[in-house]
Amino acid sequence: MVDAMFNAYNVDKTFGRRIVNRAYDLMARNNETYGEYLDLDFLNVPGRTSEKALEHDVSLSRGDFSEKYNYDCVNAQPSMIEDLISHGDRNGSVSVSDIINYRKHVECDISRKDPKFTFSTSQRVVAAGEAALYFYLFQVNGKVPSSYTRSFFLEERIPYLEGWKKPGNAISLTNLSFMSKLAKLSFYETTRRSNSIASLPEPLYSGWLYKRNITNSRWSKRFFRVDVNCFGYMSDDDSKLLKWFVDTTDIISVSRENKDTDEFSSSPTRYPFSLTMFDNSVFVCAALSQEDRASWIMCLERAKATRWYSQMEKAINVKGRPM
Repeated sequence: MVDAMFNAYNVDKTFGRRIVNRAYDLMARNNETYGEYLDLDFLNVPGRTSEKALEHDVSLSRGDFSEKYNYDCVNAQPSMIEDLISHGDRNGSVSVSDIINYRKHVECDISRKDPKFTFSTSQRVVAAGEAALYFYLFQVNGKVPSSYTRSFFLEERIPYLEGWKKPGNAISLTNLSFMSKLAKLSFYETTRRSNSIASLPEPLYSGWLYKRNITNSRWSKRFFRVDVNCFGYMSDDDSKLLKWFVDTTDIISVSRENKDTDEFSSSPTRYPFSLTMFDNSVFVCAALSQEDRASWIMCLERAKATRWYSQMEKAINVKGRPM
């Protein structure tokens, strides 16, 4: 199965082993017996408890298992797939935002029908990874064509006939970590962190930055720090509290900013960079030097990737069985 995922989709084998290990582990918890190989025929036998174990919670294409309502969580539901496509543009192509909105719609519908429905943090992270994999595999210029969606979910085949080609670069957990917007907006639950420096990990980088005020576009100089959990500033470098901070899962991208100032001017804010947040707001800072800016961008990228990677690892990684 690991080789099949690699050959068909170019899924990195290390990542593929973790997915398969997770399937084995879930079936073992439900007292399933299996031989040397895990194949599709085994998973497709009606009545197996593994149907519950391997259920895709709040699936894009299948019903959510319920003891009371006996929803079909094994077979693709044409109505759900068409509903997903209807959330897209006039051609039925779906973007990240469309997938987010559809997942919210499905979750609300299930919650309304089944009062006992639960969707834990680990389930949300795995669901985010599944949706990220679907989008990463099949998107064309930022949208998944409806023909690819129908082929993959409804007909359960790879959309070669529709013109799809597998990605040139192997898909790993690190690749999917940058789909944090998908998880943050619709699946991943976060709790507000303490603003005490003592409660935070060691900083990856810290120092003085200029920040541009949102209200009047003026620049203010503040002492910033970034660790794997958050990016924020204090009133001065001796302060024990963050005056403002943002969770690193809220940061979608970090980029060099050259719109407002000439890099060769004498302005103290001539080395700007920007952070795009999950709500599409933009936070602009300016470093004290070109080297300083490069270090900030590198450490911010490292922080957000490390954070999301660790969350996916906790949800997917299964210790023990070597493959």
